Amino acid sequence: MNAVQTSKSQKWQMWLLLGVFVVGAASMMIDVVGLSGVASAPTQVLQAGAAVEPSRPGAYACAFADTAHNSVTYVQNGQQDKFQALFESRECRELPQDQHLQVMAVDGGYAQVKGTDSYFAKGAWAPPGMLQAER
Repeated sequence: MNAVQTSKSQKWQMWLLLGVFVVGAASMMIDVVGLSGVASAPTQVLQAGAAVEPSRPGAYACAFADTAHNSVTYVQNGQQDKFQALFESRECRELPQDQHLQVMAVDGGYAQVKGTDSYFAKGAWAPPGMLQAER
């Protein structure tokens, strides 16, 4: 009898974990696509050397420019699994709220930013709309 209860408990935990994963991934996609219901400010033109911060919760950057481009494509095409895999593999990370970030380069709306922690110290690429001028 105990084995059956453990099995049911494990199934319940698995479904709960799956639910949390789906809600988290959906939340990230909503942030990326910009469907959060918050009116967005006009797009800012970022320049090298500018001090910036994340434009909203869930804003992210990726280790490479190609990965940042791919992340946007995955969201636009509804490929949630591939988008989520970028974060699981640590190719992309949420932008830190507590760090000073500086734009190193801009290419077609994608900005390479540098921060102080080990991931962002090397520079990471943020898709358009993920950054705003530091307040």
